Amino acid sequence: MNKNYSDELPAPFVQDPATPSRTINFCVEEQVGREEGRYSYYSVSVPMTRWNYDGIVNALITAQYPNDRMQAVINNYLLATREDGTEVVEEFLEMQEWRSMCKSTAKSVLGIE
Repeated sequence: MNKNYSDELPAPFVQDPATPSRTINFCVEEQVGREEGRYSYYSVSVPMTRWNYDGIVNALITAQYPNDRMQAVINNYLLATREDGTEVVEEFLEMQEWRSMCKSTAKSVLGIE
């Protein structure tokens, strides 16, 4: 998943006129230093047929953690030994934080709490 950059604050989501989908812009951060006034963010396109909480969460999560990567993180966590445990646990916790952020983003985009 590539990071996008813009001189304008991106909208939370944009209807794609060419296809029946919406593009969600998330993890928006204002840049500092030389890049001040610019924004970085990720974008994921979600078909209108999947425009619901579960469909949005799934699209956002799998953009960063496709099934094979997610399974590898989980397997590494479950099989970790004391020697390699710290790095593996951090990776697992990062994935869980990403999943939580995706759920919050979906609620925000849909206007639910």
